[in-house]
Amino acid sequence: VLGVFMLLIVVETAVLHWLLLPRIAWLAWILLALGLYSFAFLFADLNAARLRPVVLEDDELTIRTALRWRVTVPVSSISAIDRETGDIEDRDGLLNAVLVGNQNLVLHLGAPVKAQGLYGIEREVDRIALAMDDPDTLVKALDRHST
Repeated sequence: VLGVFMLLIVVETAVLHWLLLPRIAWLAWILLALGLYSFAFLFADLNAARLRPVVLEDDELTIRTALRWRVTVPVSSISAIDRETGDIEDRDGLLNAVLVGNQNLVLHLGAPVKAQGLYGIEREVDRIALAMDDPDTLVKALDRHST
């Protein structure tokens, strides 16, 4: 999906630049810069999704959603794990850490934790929706760490 958006950004930016340059040169250059920034951001986000996995170590679960969100959860603060695959209620306190598709796990926390987003945005969350390739392995690992 991101590859298609990146291709569209390249085509749209080139066509707009070519059409606007003879008429409004300053706007053509601004739109070119924005297009290049958008392409670079999507490329970085795509690589971050691949290189920044969910990690469980030292009794902490670190969840990173590409470049968008990062949260570190003490395993002892996880009060329940639901295997919800349908739509979940999107309310305050929910961090949707799913890149593509539907979630297959929802972590319920006993106490809110701070999630850090892009450009210094922070928010407190008490539920985290995840889409894991192998949810059973994560649940078993969390059970081992909590005992």
